[in-house]
Amino acid sequence: MRVWGLWLEDALWFATDRASRKGRNLASRPRMSAHLESGDEVVTLEGSATESREGVALEAFAAAYEAKYAFRPDVSPQALKSSVVYVLRPVVALAWRESDYPQSATRFAFPA
Repeated sequence: MRVWGLWLEDALWFATDRASRKGRNLASRPRMSAHLESGDEVVTLEGSATESREGVALEAFAAAYEAKYAFRPDVSPQALKSSVVYVLRPVVALAWRESDYPQSATRFAFPA
């Protein structure tokens, strides 16, 4: 499922509605992968999504999101009853350029 997200504090941050299929799936099975929309410059992240509940981190996410998308998500405790901010701290990243694949194929492992 597509999401608007951003890279912050060495992780991919994104939000969704708790009742959405994506929200329900991640709540029950947090393992996931995410990739850029480009098929020419590919980056795929693998790991587990965790819910962010810490106020300062959520405010940093909202500010960075607003700077990127010109829209500020509501991260108030009231709003987070129906929505959730997930953080994917990757365990593995795969990357390559289509123009010189497989020579550019790279695998990164992140420390636990």
